[in-house]
Amino acid sequence: MAANGGRDRYRACAADRRAVRLLRRPKLALCPRLRQVVEGKLELRWSPRQIAGWLAASYPDDPEMRVSDETIYLSLFVQARARCAGN
Repeated sequence: MAANGGRDRYRACAADRRAVRLLRRPKLALCPRLRQVVEGKLELRWSPRQIAGWLAASYPDDPEMRVSDETIYLSLFVQARARCAGN
């Protein structure tokens, strides 16, 4: 809690914004080719679990094109949080 102002100065909203900023950038942010494929499947209303399974089957020899469903969910969460923080 000391990193967020300590007992006397702690503010939940400020701490939440800081936590979002400090989240590691998911693999999707670092690999444009993977991001493009995942975004395409999301637009087709595929679930993150379906996408992760399809990627593993479709690109068995390309580790760059592998991502877990948790990573996809995290990416969606970070994007949503960034939009909320901007308002």
